[in-house]
Amino acid sequence: MLSSGLRWHSKLVMRKPPVGSNQVAGLGREMSKLVKKLRQINESAAQPLGFKRTNILPSQQMLLIMALPQKDSVAWLAKAEVDAILIHSPDLEQGVQTLRQVANSVGDIPCGLWPEAMTEEGMKQLKEAGGDFLIFEASTAPAILLQEKELGKVLKVNLPQDEGLIDVINQLPIEVVLLEIQRAGEVLTLADLIYCQWLADLVDKPLLVATQQELTDKEIQSLWEAGVDGVVVEIEEKQLQERLTRLSQALKALPPRRKRRGERRVMLTRLEQGSTMPEEI
Repeated sequence: MLSSGLRWHSKLVMRKPPVGSNQVAGLGREMSKLVKKLRQINESAAQPLGFKRTNILPSQQMLLIMALPQKDSVAWLAKAEVDAILIHSPDLEQGVQTLRQVANSVGDIPCGLWPEAMTEEGMKQLKEAGGDFLIFEASTAPAILLQEKELGKVLKVNLPQDEGLIDVINQLPIEVVLLEIQRAGEVLTLADLIYCQWLADLVDKPLLVATQQELTDKEIQSLWEAGVDGVVVEIEEKQLQERLTRLSQALKALPPRRKRRGERRVMLTRLEQGSTMPEEI
């Protein structure tokens, strides 16, 4: 949450546009399906009337990623209205095994893993199991992960602790950032939205948010307005299909964004100790 000692510090920054290619630069390999979907959402924003959007529904403004509650739910997942499936498992070996079962059952839906820690051998096993993307934290991920070219790399950012690292994150070969908000039993707070808006404006990568609480339509609208590109949701087994359908419909009802993430010149708010007035540029 926001510390009472923090003050707003603002400055103008021109953000770099994201790479729009469908292949890993210089290698000719297909990029992660999840990363491709996120970039297509960004590229489809604010296109003039009469221009055809590529490989993405015109109504799709945010992605829905489901964190799988139980592996015995895989029978119906191929028909689920989700854009990706996440296996959130503290145990790496068990998580890879579960992902293998899920990936074999869901067709073209990209599957990813969120382990407590990752290893070089674990990345190899994840790819062999059909994994498409990986969520990790900087404090537990091996440095060699940055050389990985096939898996989509999603960095979990911890705010405000990681605030000073954002400029460095923009320079690293990481495709997506993720912010965890709204834990079980909590409501979406203004602080959550402030952090989402701040991070979306500051990074030149798609932004995902992870929540353990089912989002309402109004909360989805608020996250979309804050610049979020996709939500990772954990839903209890009870009425799972019904709730996923409702979330999917709420996301599809969002209007198109006016500007692409990489094109807008934004006033960035930066949290700093002791600053009481915005810095004039």
